[in-house]
Amino acid sequence: LKKDRDFFSSSEYSCNLTLENTADVLLMHKRDLNFPKLDQLKRNPDQIWLLWHDESNENTPAINKYRFNWTITYRTSAE
Repeated sequence: LKKDRDFFSSSEYSCNLTLENTADVLLMHKRDLNFPKLDQLKRNPDQIWLLWHDESNENTPAINKYRFNWTITYRTSAE
């Protein structure tokens, strides 16, 4: 992820994990996570992993090891 550009207007993002080497952001839906596939990904340290979690108050320790940079949810009261 290039630090000198406006992130929201010019980043390449994808839900397609086969773009793991080219996307600035990988968006992953918690309900659709493929844990064996995540274990095989070679993570780019400059890439943002964004977790979309439908239930913001659900505690899911299994996903903590993947160290998602950001999370999003549908709840307006979520932090």
